[in-house]
Amino acid sequence: MKTPIVKKILTLLGLVMVVVHLSAQTDSSGRKQMSDELMKNSYIFEGKVISIHRYTHKINEEEYKIYTSYIVEVKKVVKGNIQRGTINILIPDVHISDGQIIMPKEGLYFCYTDSPVKDSSVTNTNSKSLEYYCGESMEKGELKKDSDDNLINYFSSIADFYAYISANYGVTIK
Repeated sequence: MKTPIVKKILTLLGLVMVVVHLSAQTDSSGRKQMSDELMKNSYIFEGKVISIHRYTHKINEEEYKIYTSYIVEVKKVVKGNIQRGTINILIPDVHISDGQIIMPKEGLYFCYTDSPVKDSSVTNTNSKSLEYYCGESMEKGELKKDSDDNLINYFSSIADFYAYISANYGVTIK
């Protein structure tokens, strides 16, 4: 026969186990959902910004669009038909009220496609300009917690993320 205190302890222990189990499921589903979204990108690579400038693309005689043009040194290729070396990433300038896109100075970059615009004022060893989707800040080869970063909430390290996408998406890091 269980005493009332033992019943309360067992009930409390049971509740803790349920909460821990549900929390683990949520983290697991969040991890998968985030990875699924990121893996939709055509290009994923580690690198470091080595130069930044404004680039004006003339659309016609009266119209033009301004971009911020980044040259990034590609250190590791996670996904996409690119090599180590340099690559150009173009981000259209937007009004501050629209929300400014901030690209990490060093990190993991996700680009969804080749840019229809090519910055003709720069050369890069990959001979491509890419459209930026998002990025994760890194420092000394490891994920860094910044306000715009999400991977660190689901993966303890960049190696943990690479192991996960290798196991679940067949990715080989070059």
